[in-house]
Amino acid sequence: LWVAVVAAGGVVGLELGFGLLGGTLEHSVWEHAGTPARWVLFGVGLMITVLILPTYLAHGIPRRAFTIAAGIAAILLAAVVALYLAAGFLVERAIFAAAGWRYEFASAHLVTSPGQVQLVVSEYALAGAGYLVSGWLIGTGYYRFGVLRGTLAVPLGLLPAVLVDNVLGTGRRLGIGPPTLGIFTPDLPLALA
Repeated sequence: LWVAVVAAGGVVGLELGFGLLGGTLEHSVWEHAGTPARWVLFGVGLMITVLILPTYLAHGIPRRAFTIAAGIAAILLAAVVALYLAAGFLVERAIFAAAGWRYEFASAHLVTSPGQVQLVVSEYALAGAGYLVSGWLIGTGYYRFGVLRGTLAVPLGLLPAVLVDNVLGTGRRLGIGPPTLGIFTPDLPLALA
């Protein structure tokens, strides 16, 4: 929660600072907040099996019940993060409008305007869920198979994040992403998104 508050405060402060100094911003600054949000969800996914599962097993909760509950919680968490990011776009759009700046994304998205809240939420929820599932798979691989075989399984665990990045074009847009991005996976059609 503190990371979210600091990120939002930093972006708003940067934009207001530019406005007070008489400068202009040409593109969304908040657009790049999606990257750390995805990696935080990846970290949460890593912890699901490694840190949380043993506690539930010790209290007699079956693995199946835990997995269902954790899956529901993961979907809800990805949706909440996506709503947070969509709200940030709306606040940023209001700041740009108040300053008289033209508001546009720095790169291509599945949406054309941050006002398309349902599509913004869908895009970021899909991206966040892909990274969370990747973290969950990698954490489970280490928990189940140990260090050596868990490390060998990391490329398979990264597959959901790689696929989501390819479908959304996020890795190419921001210049970062899983290391296999664009090397081992083809560009996937937008309809798959």
